[in-house]
Amino acid sequence: MTDADSGPENVTGIILAGGQSQRMGTADKAWVNYRGTPLLLHVTSALSTQAGHIIISCHMKQPPYTELPYTIVGDETPDFRGPLCGVISTAEYLSTERILVVPCDMPHLPAHLVNRLGEHLKGHEIAVVNDGTRRQHLVFLARRSTILSIRKYVESGKASVAGWIDCHDFVEVDFSDCSDAFANINWPHELEQ
Repeated sequence: MTDADSGPENVTGIILAGGQSQRMGTADKAWVNYRGTPLLLHVTSALSTQAGHIIISCHMKQPPYTELPYTIVGDETPDFRGPLCGVISTAEYLSTERILVVPCDMPHLPAHLVNRLGEHLKGHEIAVVNDGTRRQHLVFLARRSTILSIRKYVESGKASVAGWIDCHDFVEVDFSDCSDAFANINWPHELEQ
């Protein structure tokens, strides 16, 4: 990967919005308001300057998702089969070499996320965030060819994001200086913080 490949126009951001939202107690956590704005829109705002293309992977391609100015992709499988299925459902829309994957429930993603991950991706297939306490499996930058390998992994009956990452040449990138940026909003009481 060269410096010419490092601009936002050469990055596709996939936002995973197809989770079951069981802990939140709602059908679709992406549209729950956090500080007056839906969680999903906090994430699209964070990615808008870091990724030239944004794809939202959700349960079904219908409003309010289809009212957004992004590529909206419904899950290929009707039953919830995990985030890797959400990622691979976007495969036909991936036209850049670098792919960023993030969940819809992290409203404080840092403005330097792609740049810092990109600095470490060179020589590796995946650069994944470590918040100083643990690896954040659903926040990573990967090569397009590596993302496409998900289909074979899932077809083999596997579903673990951590397991898929472990099958590749990956590097953990230290974000301990901004660990709060990777806090998930999972419970209703967290919306008030």
